[in-house]
Amino acid sequence: MKFNWGTGIVIASLLFMSFIVTLVIKTYQHKVDLVSEDYYNQELNFQEKINKINNIKSQADKVTWQIEEKEIVLQFPITKGFIPSGVIEFFRPSDSSKDLKIPIFIDKENKQHLRKELLVRGLYRIKIEWKTNNVEYYMEEDLFIQ
Repeated sequence: MKFNWGTGIVIASLLFMSFIVTLVIKTYQHKVDLVSEDYYNQELNFQEKINKINNIKSQADKVTWQIEEKEIVLQFPITKGFIPSGVIEFFRPSDSSKDLKIPIFIDKENKQHLRKELLVRGLYRIKIEWKTNNVEYYMEEDLFIQ
């Protein structure tokens, strides 16, 4: 068989087409996790979220946490006579199946305890939304579980 320009163009075209078909197949097999299923409604309520963030006036108003050997301890700000209510969300940006959402349930010292084994190793974005004395708060920070 004699190799000429026509044969080279046909071989190059076939290689290019097989590359494109492979790319299309790979993109359809790739899993895409949305940050949120109801992102449109969250966008409409974004000003409310900004107001909740602004309600945290000082460092004393923030929720702090400490990662211990077997648990994560969240310390809520102390407000006499008022028990905070709300939701804590551990959001995993890389895999939505590892997200965890729990209600706030504090002890007498305004602390919430969470078993560390409920979360896998890696980066989480902790989103805390709570209400105390008819004032709503929201904070969001990164947390790395080892």
